[in-house]
Amino acid sequence: MFVFHWLRMGMVFFVIVIDLLKVQQDGEKISYLDIGYRMKVNLFIVGAPKCGTTTVFEWLNQHPSALMSSLKEPHYFNTDSLHRGVETLTDYHSLFLDPEIRGFSIFGEASVWYYISNTAISNILEYNPNAKFIFCIRNPVEAVVSLYWQLMYVSEEKASTFLEAWRLQQSRSSDVSRLPVNCRDSEHLQYGSNYLFCRHITALNREIPPSNLHITFLDDLIQDPELAFAGVCKFLDIELNTDTDLSAKNPRKVRKSQILNSALVVARNTRQKIGIKHGFGVATMVGKFNSRRAKADPISADLTEELKRFFREDVEHLSKLLNRDLSFWVS
Repeated sequence: MFVFHWLRMGMVFFVIVIDLLKVQQDGEKISYLDIGYRMKVNLFIVGAPKCGTTTVFEWLNQHPSALMSSLKEPHYFNTDSLHRGVETLTDYHSLFLDPEIRGFSIFGEASVWYYISNTAISNILEYNPNAKFIFCIRNPVEAVVSLYWQLMYVSEEKASTFLEAWRLQQSRSSDVSRLPVNCRDSEHLQYGSNYLFCRHITALNREIPPSNLHITFLDDLIQDPELAFAGVCKFLDIELNTDTDLSAKNPRKVRKSQILNSALVVARNTRQKIGIKHGFGVATMVGKFNSRRAKADPISADLTEELKRFFREDVEHLSKLLNRDLSFWVS
């Protein structure tokens, strides 16, 4: 353990030094949003995590009419959370840089936790009243397990199994001392409430005009991506780009070494505290090296039935709200 501790601290020191060198080399960059067009970000993929947000983001990233943020999940507008990638409007706009100065009509980002924030949607609409929103959903019984593995991957979750994490929800909600040290928002670990989609869409509908909210299903993105992408393009009033790679993105991954991953998390948090905004990407490269595709890890039949019971009523209401039979999710 002593050797592992010093290996971890060595990694933290290495990443921070490299990023400090980068800071010395960086000059001031001007956001595309600040030159000439005076545009504002007008597309927000606001959730839900592990429901196809990366796929939609990457599809649009290939579109000639869309400029997507260089950081997929800035989490700028959720001011009620510690889970934020940038904290000033200047830094936020700096994520939209394009050397070719093309004529874009869509400026978009995909902060997947906006939908659970009490401030994000109202902050966005104050910033841009004409903003459009995409909300991605999937079978919640599958989504909760996928989220568990994603949070394990980024070191926000420490429960050794999904069953343990599911059982810990209530105690974590009432006692912050039960939270993993790297968890930046306790709501991330409320697996059940995060995927009560009818409740969340109803809340979105209270703030967003119906014509400015588009719901996508992960099932559709996988089974008929051409039709799903056509629907997104129609919603955004842009031409369908037939050259788009419509393969699914962001498969489930796990870390090869949790010790190395913990070191990178400490380095990231330290870098943010001392004000380093951009680096050479060393942490990103190490993180990719420390990743591998994960095999499906089915949960027990009893737990599956418990999840179906938990989500059944919400799915029934969701089917009525969206006029689409989703009963097979929980049958």
